[in-house]
Amino acid sequence: MVSSSASESALPGDLEALAMLTAGTSYADAVRQLLAVVRTQLGMQVAWVSEFVGGDQLLRFVDAEPGAKAPPEGSRHPLGGSFCARVLDGRFPAAIPDTRAVPEAALLDVTSDLGIGAYVGVPLLGPHGVAVGMLCAVHDTATPTLSERDVAALRLLVQLLHDLQSRAVTAAQAVEDRDRMQRTMHAVIAGTGRHAVLQPIVDLASGRTVAAEGLTRFTATSPAAEGGRTTAQWFDDAARLELREDLELQAACSVLDLLDDAVPRRAAVSVNLSPGTLTGDRLADLLAGRPLERVVLEVTEHAPVQDYDALHAALQPYRQQGLRLAVDDAGAGYAALQHVLAVRPDFIKIDMALVRGADSDLPRRTLLTALADFAEATSCRLVAEGVQTDGELRAVAACGVHLAQGYLLGMPSRAPSWSGFVLP
Repeated sequence: MVSSSASESALPGDLEALAMLTAGTSYADAVRQLLAVVRTQLGMQVAWVSEFVGGDQLLRFVDAEPGAKAPPEGSRHPLGGSFCARVLDGRFPAAIPDTRAVPEAALLDVTSDLGIGAYVGVPLLGPHGVAVGMLCAVHDTATPTLSERDVAALRLLVQLLHDLQSRAVTAAQAVEDRDRMQRTMHAVIAGTGRHAVLQPIVDLASGRTVAAEGLTRFTATSPAAEGGRTTAQWFDDAARLELREDLELQAACSVLDLLDDAVPRRAAVSVNLSPGTLTGDRLADLLAGRPLERVVLEVTEHAPVQDYDALHAALQPYRQQGLRLAVDDAGAGYAALQHVLAVRPDFIKIDMALVRGADSDLPRRTLLTALADFAEATSCRLVAEGVQTDGELRAVAACGVHLAQGYLLGMPSRAPSWSGFVLP
């Protein structure tokens, strides 16, 4: 939770108070002065401005107090493993006074790599409202004084930063980039530059694949990327262009089409759909004529469900015909257990963060056992995601987990194995 005890932010309350930043200084010097104001006034050790480049965030400018553990200017860090990505998609609040109080934050590699005890960050938006970077500040210990007022003040400073950056990027260029991205996205939605793959989900009692998760792999070249985009970034780009539902539905259609000849009749296929798509009026077209007893819809725990009653009402007719529901990434966000209880799924897919290293981690095994007991009591089946080692496979099986998927059992491919797996 973000502290609300502070009556006002320590940062300047208006942009005119920062007019001195640009007086007689270069763009780079002005940005560094701005970072120094942010860092010192908030009592943080390191502050930076990053730019999103491909699947990374590139740290363009960094300011740090002497002796602080700070990433160098020009360094790249994976966006997918960052606090920034989770602030952008709503998993993390903009200010985290104590990372130890947020379980997912404590598990991130970047938390230990950079020694992040407290974090605050707000997006730097391009001309069309698309996030192109972040303004962030961190401290290696908890900072209880961080407040919502500080976040609001940071957003004001980002406006100034945006004005400074606009010297380098013209509005015409931004429009051209967006138009090119839209053209590429429409082609991808139509089927160019993407294909469906399947990753086996193995029954740990029989050693047979009882289902496969359908995933999308992109081969198209994105105008917004240097060296390609991850699957998640393609869907994020589609969301920013207000095309996510179109991409989700067409990708799911490509996966479900594999039921006809690429999947044994005894096996099911699961597809990932956001809550908005699940409650939308286009779901009926996707499911029409499908063998619903072989279809599993996965709703990610990271995507907020605005109305659980509406979700149940939308899916109930299909569930009565045999369609099953899975909660994806359980254990990776703030409301995992509440989400599971509200969705009432047929499958609970345990996030790989809880599976990783379970063979040598008693707390993880204890939690897995408790989840297995819960699944048994509620007639769910438990799926361990991201299993990569024999030890992890044996551990999850010993804890009572019914099913598993991961690189150990099979990489996502167009022709996965359906039997012959070694039992734990």
